[in-house]
Amino acid sequence: MIEISVNAIFSRAWELAKKCWLELILLIIMTIFASSIVSWLCAPFTINEFIDTISSNNQMRINELANRSSNMGSNILTTFFSAIIEIGMISIAISICRGLSYSIGKAFSHELKVYIKFVVAEFLCGIIVAIGFFCCIIPGLYLKARLSLVPYLIVDVPELGFFEAFSHSWDKTRDNAFNILLVILCEILIAFVGLLCCCVGVLYAAVITTLMDALVYETLVGDKERNESTTYEYTYNQTAY
Repeated sequence: MIEISVNAIFSRAWELAKKCWLELILLIIMTIFASSIVSWLCAPFTINEFIDTISSNNQMRINELANRSSNMGSNILTTFFSAIIEIGMISIAISICRGLSYSIGKAFSHELKVYIKFVVAEFLCGIIVAIGFFCCIIPGLYLKARLSLVPYLIVDVPELGFFEAFSHSWDKTRDNAFNILLVILCEILIAFVGLLCCCVGVLYAAVITTLMDALVYETLVGDKERNESTTYEYTYNQTAY
């Protein structure tokens, strides 16, 4: 049985972060900047803005309102842009954990079906975890831990079926739910410490927590699992770290 060690995960993430912290921080800054622009462009008008615009009878403002008032469309665009960023970061983090070279272009270029599966899976996981939190906090945390591998499986193994990603995550986290929860709590603590250290600390904390999540995935999936004959195939060549 493979067992997650919080200390080992953190130590490995810290070592990896020291080697690639600058490029990851620059990437995080660029994605935050790009996300802010997209969110601002896609932000719908508030009700007060709508009333003021119509009342003013300003044709220019009315036209602007018409161009930006499609709430559903803007939310879809923002969601897909966020998915592109998340998938790219996951791809890069997995490559770093495996000791593989990576390129920004390749990390952010996937088939459309991967993005669609990713968005739907994130939405479904969110609903499931929210129901768990609604029933009680502990079931929500437990479900979050058991489904934590779903996004990584969808990105790393695009041939894997949608529901297979859920079942595989559930299977691989069966004996490590508590340890994964400890990793999540450790990440929250790291983020809090980073917040106390201002901007640079927050960014460095984001690098470490991103790598920790990828290392949890790598530890549970493992070389043996990827090389065994299963209902799907892994189509990459990887170097053990």
